[in-house]
Amino acid sequence: MVGARPEPRRFGPRRLRPSETSPAPGASPLRTFAVALYDRKVVQAACLALQDVHGLDVNVVLFAAWTGAALGRALGASDARTADEAVAAWRERVVGPLRSVRRDMKSMASGLAGGDALRAKVKAVELEAELIELDALDRLGAEVGEAAAPSSELALANIRTIVTALARDPGGAEAHVAAIAAAIGSNTDIGSSA
Repeated sequence: MVGARPEPRRFGPRRLRPSETSPAPGASPLRTFAVALYDRKVVQAACLALQDVHGLDVNVVLFAAWTGAALGRALGASDARTADEAVAAWRERVVGPLRSVRRDMKSMASGLAGGDALRAKVKAVELEAELIELDALDRLGAEVGEAAAPSSELALANIRTIVTALARDPGGAEAHVAAIAAAIGSNTDIGSSA
């Protein structure tokens, strides 16, 4: 069908630990991909460094990986800005403040009755907000970039594009970018259809 969204390729077998971040039945393809990829410790560390040191949105980074590895879409700088702008208000008004509250509570919560339980609830709400952001980016997937063959190399190129276009300081980001791409490339099922 002309104009139909291409069927995305999944990021290998689902090896998710039971948690509040596991994709729900019927979860968006990006959510499923991102949760499976982020479940790897090396990817978590790399994404958090890209967020905390370079000012990048982890979900936009995972979106770039997904569009390259699963959809076969080559992103340009304008596509990076489009993706970032699509979720900027949500990130700034919802996800960011929840993250700040959760982080602030880390040192304060343990000394208060019920503090740790409340922090856990804030964390769960923050994670749900992140998943909502992924779903918003999922709807953008087929609208950005140029058609190409899906691959881990394209995922790497897309993440580099995100860093170049959006990072407050791209210096030193390459090792983190390469770690994410290596995690994608190490999955032998990357080319299998969903």
